[in-house]
Amino acid sequence: EPIFWDYHVTLLTLDTRDLQLWDFDSTLPLPTPFSQWWHATFPLLDLLSEREKPYFRVIDSTVFLRKFSSDRRHMKRSEGGWQAPVPPWPIIQSSEDETTHNLSQFIDMQDDAFYGTLHSSESFWQWASEQAT
Repeated sequence: EPIFWDYHVTLLTLDTRDLQLWDFDSTLPLPTPFSQWWHATFPLLDLLSEREKPYFRVIDSTVFLRKFSSDRRHMKRSEGGWQAPVPPWPIIQSSEDETTHNLSQFIDMQDDAFYGTLHSSESFWQWASEQAT
């Protein structure tokens, strides 16, 4: 059954010319070869409208770890309660600035001046294919 996420975080690793994807919310094995993950995750991509197709922000892990901050505000209901149990680990705080929450900037697919490189589904597939060669 199709699922539409407002954002989703995965990890790509390159292991001796083999691109592996780590998707901790998937039922696929960890890691999964990128091509296998892509085809299992987006089997009907060609049937989606342009508005429904996914976009991707590719960020180097060192930049992500230095710049990302989340105080978990995205996990709260509008009346203030939590949508789900809060993880037991501390909030994630950027090591380089005092921003307490910049998740909205990381998932803004209109802001191509922010960290990383934005990709349409087509350009992301092309970029990933080039990484493994």
